[in-house]
Amino acid sequence: MATASKPNIIFIMGDQHSRAVTGCYGHDIVQTPNIDRLADTGIRYDNAFCASPLCGPSRVSWITGTQPHTHGAVTHNNNRHRSGKAYKKFIEPGIHSLVADLRDAGYETHGAGFMHADQHVEGADLSSHGLGFVRGNQRVEGPDPFAELGFTSYNCDARSYTEQVGEQVQQRYNRANIISEMWEHSYRNVEGDPFPYPEEQMWDSLITDDCLDFLDHRDSEQPFFAYVGYRAPHPPWCAPERFHSMYDPDHIGDLPNYKVQYTDKPRRVIERINYYELWNVPEEMIRKSIAAYYGFVTYFDHCIGRIIDGLEARGLREDTLIVYASDHGEMLYNNGICEKHTFFEDAVRIPLVFSQPGQLPEGTTSDAMVSNIDLMPTLLHLLDIPVPDFVEGKDLADTFTGGEVQQHIFSEYYHSLDPCRMVRDKRYKYIHTEEDVCELYDLENDPLESINLAWYPQYAERIAQMEKLVMAGWEIPEVPVWAAWNDLNERKQKMRLSGADIIDPRPAPPDWIANYS
Repeated sequence: MATASKPNIIFIMGDQHSRAVTGCYGHDIVQTPNIDRLADTGIRYDNAFCASPLCGPSRVSWITGTQPHTHGAVTHNNNRHRSGKAYKKFIEPGIHSLVADLRDAGYETHGAGFMHADQHVEGADLSSHGLGFVRGNQRVEGPDPFAELGFTSYNCDARSYTEQVGEQVQQRYNRANIISEMWEHSYRNVEGDPFPYPEEQMWDSLITDDCLDFLDHRDSEQPFFAYVGYRAPHPPWCAPERFHSMYDPDHIGDLPNYKVQYTDKPRRVIERINYYELWNVPEEMIRKSIAAYYGFVTYFDHCIGRIIDGLEARGLREDTLIVYASDHGEMLYNNGICEKHTFFEDAVRIPLVFSQPGQLPEGTTSDAMVSNIDLMPTLLHLLDIPVPDFVEGKDLADTFTGGEVQQHIFSEYYHSLDPCRMVRDKRYKYIHTEEDVCELYDLENDPLESINLAWYPQYAERIAQMEKLVMAGWEIPEVPVWAAWNDLNERKQKMRLSGADIIDPRPAPPDWIANYS
């Protein structure tokens, strides 16, 4: 058994879980009894943010305690620079992961599911989302990115999921009815269909099974760290029938403000709104899609409950610190956008809960400003393990008892926008975008971020102060271009011209277009 000074740790990460779509964060329709359970027995953070509203950079940030421009994994794996040169960017030399520090301190370190940081380990097989490796005698050939990150074992990665359930089930789970295109509305299950295969074949069910199996086969003489990387609730929002049917599309609460037309924001933000064309999507489809997301969140919460129950059944709960977070949020049609890729609150704000009954305060809410880069130094401090010099995050120990550790939070993004960086305090958000307009929002008076105050001279002094903050120490990297996302709407146009079998909610063209030859 672990001692009070060396607790076990289970880190549970959701993918694209909107903090707002959780019971303990105030949602009055979605049922998340198990995340709520963690909040009731721990500390819930109301002002937690991700270092980047994109999977790869955010995940490397939490595991290294550094900002994207510092650790170097500023976007997903890329093919070329803007200059046309070959581009392969990995985590910078000298920066290592939290998992490696725990392993070196005597922890058995196990992982299962979706990691993404493995793609940024030099020498990894970038074509396969990481090969993974297993406990026992079977090991893959070649470089092992999970071992490089510090894991003593890793199961249930993307490739092994396909091997376990087959190509047909895997395709349905990951990509719904079509190829994975964010603007193609089937990607968000606007048809409102449940997962058509057994619940046991959902990737998240297998990830949960693996975590419980690890608890039974671990070395009981060592404390353990287990990373549980769920893919849910990332699209296609296709939950098993018993969870999918819990939510009626006609009773999902207020509809988001999806029919927007902005003229005061950076061109890339406006381009992304145009990319989704939500003004053409029938309300019925949006309702079905949101209800499907709710069902997927509740299924995902059920998986978390299985882990909590498993710890309790094995007598490990009081010896185990559970941390729950998401890599970023989900816009869920708010402000005319889905997915993440922006600094709107729904994309950059995340759920974050620490829970260890008897060791940490219970039923506590913190409004301290925190970032996912703070997780590494906080966990190392709790375990009395030295924090590496390269770490930029803050130790959150003072926030456990109502304290504050920082006034400002930063986030940055390079994937399909021009290089941009956000600084946020408890009231104001400022965004610097290279070669475009800046943005300032008063979150107290304008929670939807609909009015860009950076056009008003009375805010000039505040803008100057926050511009100085956001640029301080920000080393803008040579931004790569992942060719697939070089121009969002150009990509969409080419697919439409190819005659692909997609949902096209636009009005039927006039006869003089339809009859053209």
